[in-house]
Amino acid sequence: MSFKKSVSIRFKGLRSYGRFKKRYDVINYFLRARNCETYLEIGVGSGRCMERVQSGRKIGVDPSPRRVLAGREMHQMSSDAFFATNTSKFDLIFIDGLHTSDQVIKDIFNALAALAKNGVIAVHDCNPMTEEAQVRDRGVASKGEWSGDVWKAIVFFRKSLSDVFCRVFPFDHGVAVIIPHHYETLPVYTPEIEREALQFFREVTWADLHQDRKNLLGLMENRSDFEREFRNEQLKRMVSQ
Repeated sequence: MSFKKSVSIRFKGLRSYGRFKKRYDVINYFLRARNCETYLEIGVGSGRCMERVQSGRKIGVDPSPRRVLAGREMHQMSSDAFFATNTSKFDLIFIDGLHTSDQVIKDIFNALAALAKNGVIAVHDCNPMTEEAQVRDRGVASKGEWSGDVWKAIVFFRKSLSDVFCRVFPFDHGVAVIIPHHYETLPVYTPEIEREALQFFREVTWADLHQDRKNLLGLMENRSDFEREFRNEQLKRMVSQ
């Protein structure tokens, strides 16, 4: 089987799937396209997203969920506490917990460690439309539009880790999709990376995002662009090896 063909098979069903509008559209697409069976959601909240996710096994993590869906496995604890004792692997992990860059970057690295082979990570709220929406304090954010500074974690991740494919769909406050190039050697959140991340979060500003949003976040307008860019990245890596 050629490499091009194998990459295409990973995205089976691309053209037959409906247009993305919401985060659960992205999640359901990747669950289907990559034959995912287990789904982990960090930050369940009202359960609106989880109940729309089409997966046989759904696990939620939230210290104070507003609603617990019947028949679903729920861990009422922080994401740090969950990952500290977790030994399971998941096909798709959706991060929508505490919307601060320092927590999100930890959630991403912890999710990488819990990711099954060929798995996918999605992150919500990484494309804020206003400066008010991206403040860290939800109490001073625009009502109903709090994204926090999740975007900083995505920008740092994209700039610092070349072995992971990370792009952002702009709708629904931004949905990042993260796919490792090599599942055998996944990056680890070392103290050195943590120091670099925290320093970066202090230095990068809303003005930086506003000036170069498309490149910093790696915005993808549609699924076709995402598939094409992912395939090209994989082919480049094969040629360079």
